Order: sequence, then C-alpha cells, then structure tokens
Amino acid sequence: MDAGLFYRMMENIIQNSLNYSSGIIKVTTSLFDDQFMVECVDMGLGLSEEVIARLNTCDISKIQSHGLGLFISRQIAQLHHGEMEVTNHSHGLKVSFYFDLSN
Repeated sequence: MDAGLFYRMMENIIQNSLNYSSGIIKVTTSLFDDQFMVECVDMGLGLSEEVIARLNTCDISKIQSHGLGLFISRQIAQLHHGEMEVTNHSHGLKVSFYFDLSN
C-alpha cells in the first residue's frame, strides 16, 4: 500500500469528522485472518441517505461539497484492493475500510 495515499485517505475521513461533528472521533484498527480493518466513527449528524447512496454507486455527478473527500477515499481504498463502507451510526457517521492482505 502506498503510504502517501493511505495518509490522504485517512486525512480526508478525519478532516470531515472534525469539520462536521462535535470533534469526538474514534479510530480503531484490527487485523484478523489477513484482513486489515480501519474504522472511524464520529459524533456528528451523519449524512443524508442520498449522499450515502451516491457514494455506494460511485455517482459524483451531483456532489459539490459533501462527499467528495469520501469519494476520493473510496477510490484510494479500491486502488489498494480494499472496500469502504459508509453508514450512519446511532451517534454520527461510521466509515470503515477493509483490506485483504493475502493479495
């Protein structure tokens, strides 16, 4: 994995969390059976389901300010054969990255 791109991927997520939440952010990592997981949960308002749906379909045609950093992070994860999952969490937004290290 390219360290610079990984840094940019995480910087996008953390900066979004700082900008759109109360500043409380929990970042966790885990490694299990050759799968590396990074998860960022903030205590903000979350995203509209419309933005989440556009992120999941890679449709950035209507993204102006909300979601572009997330889309770039998704592209970086995919470039490294990973997946990104964005969901509203009971107390904010949860962004999870999964990377299969056996590749």
